[in-house]
Amino acid sequence: MCEVLRVNPSYLIYGEEMPFQERTHALHFGGVADTYPEFIAKATYCFSKLDAVSGIVLVQMMMSMLRSEFKSFDKFMELQASDTFFKTAKELQAILKEKEAKKKV
Repeated sequence: MCEVLRVNPSYLIYGEEMPFQERTHALHFGGVADTYPEFIAKATYCFSKLDAVSGIVLVQMMMSMLRSEFKSFDKFMELQASDTFFKTAKELQAILKEKEAKKKV
């Protein structure tokens, strides 16, 4: 069908030219975001809108889950949290610039 209609398979399935890999990532992040940096940005925004008690409870739950999987979680969090945040922020900036450039074309 794609050859006859001369369209991308994504167009037939999803109604747009979005590549399969990008669609998979969008679904991977629960429809909230297309990429991990965008997901983190939206999660950070959500945390910023919570009252302090709710935010603390959520973070404590996440940390409890991670501690059960990784014995040295607290040590690594202390060493890597800020660097990870700034690295993700840089990746997000690049993604947003790329999206903006695509809009202008």
